[in-house]
Amino acid sequence: MPYMKKQLILPSKRLRSEILMKIEDIASFLAAISDKKGNETIKPGLFSGYAGVALFLFYYSRFKKDTCIADVAMNYLENTVTSIESALRHNFCGGISGVCRCIQHLIKGEFIDRENREILDQFDQYIARCALHDTALNYLDYLHGAIGSAVYLLSRLRNNFIRNKETQIIDFIDSYKVVQTNTYTWEYKIGNKYNISLSHGMSGTCVYLAKAYYHGIHKQKIKDILSKSIQFLLEQEIKTPQLSLFPTFCTSYGDQVSRLGWCYGDIGVALAIWHYAIVVGDKSLRKKAIEIFLFSSNRRDLKANAIIDGSICHGTAGLALIFRRMYLYTNIEEFKECSEYWLEQTLLIAKYKDGIIGYKFNMNDLSIDLLNGISGIGLVLLSFLSDDRSQSWDECLLLS
Repeated sequence: MPYMKKQLILPSKRLRSEILMKIEDIASFLAAISDKKGNETIKPGLFSGYAGVALFLFYYSRFKKDTCIADVAMNYLENTVTSIESALRHNFCGGISGVCRCIQHLIKGEFIDRENREILDQFDQYIARCALHDTALNYLDYLHGAIGSAVYLLSRLRNNFIRNKETQIIDFIDSYKVVQTNTYTWEYKIGNKYNISLSHGMSGTCVYLAKAYYHGIHKQKIKDILSKSIQFLLEQEIKTPQLSLFPTFCTSYGDQVSRLGWCYGDIGVALAIWHYAIVVGDKSLRKKAIEIFLFSSNRRDLKANAIIDGSICHGTAGLALIFRRMYLYTNIEEFKECSEYWLEQTLLIAKYKDGIIGYKFNMNDLSIDLLNGISGIGLVLLSFLSDDRSQSWDECLLLS
């Protein structure tokens, strides 16, 4: 997906020092436990398992120019690959499609050898069939259903079988749409209602469709679906907002507020509008997306905005990453300042003596994962120590 590139000014010397110490602590912890998990069931997922841990450690090994750390990363990755055949799940969060996306990213970034493409070839058709099956069941969920797998498969379009399955997926999405006064939406499994979130709902579906449009799949059909589904999202805007501009699910359910985070709320809606505006060249909608992000950049109260941890999913690290990405897209200074605010909050929230490197997730969970754990925090912190190329991994979060 196209975007404007600009190197981000590095954090202050004090903040940089704190970031380096925290990253080193995270990496040391992950290295120390890598040999102690032999008797445990391996979780292979990208967002909720070893693949996400490996991704962080590979980036950190490059940053430090340390082959020993790369060896630890490879150990996590090899354990992941060994376990995915028995994992059966195909979804993006904890299953095979997320692992394959991680491997593909590592190959492209020259972290691992190109021979590993054989792993991707092995699972392509299985993932495609599962994604189509989920879509046929109207299971349009980015983390756990069809959408995450379908997004991954967009990177495998040289295979005509995959391209054909992507076309069928879009046909199913079109067939399940709910028409509401010249707008489109879908019923989602989470809550059994119209869900406008990025993680489980309509915003995630719209980002997938924008990416498929960019890749030239079913363009005319997608343009119609997208224009009317984006209009549905826009119509969910709260008339007199108190905290957020958009609800958690849908205004027709009486929702009048949503949290501030990657998973639910205004930011996911803004990302869907942004991606659509970019691929079709709609300047007015690009401006609208920026307005939503600017509104969100002024939401700083952690308690009021339901920010309870440092995670990417619904915590401070995710906000730091998102606003950094929006600064790279737009060069708008408010986004840079906001990203640095949430970066500092990510360091401050590591305050628990009985946590992992000071962090707890959902108040008491001790997680090493990417989406809801310390590996994700480590990746976010690393992104602030280099130029925009250090954040290319955020495509897995639908940010780029």
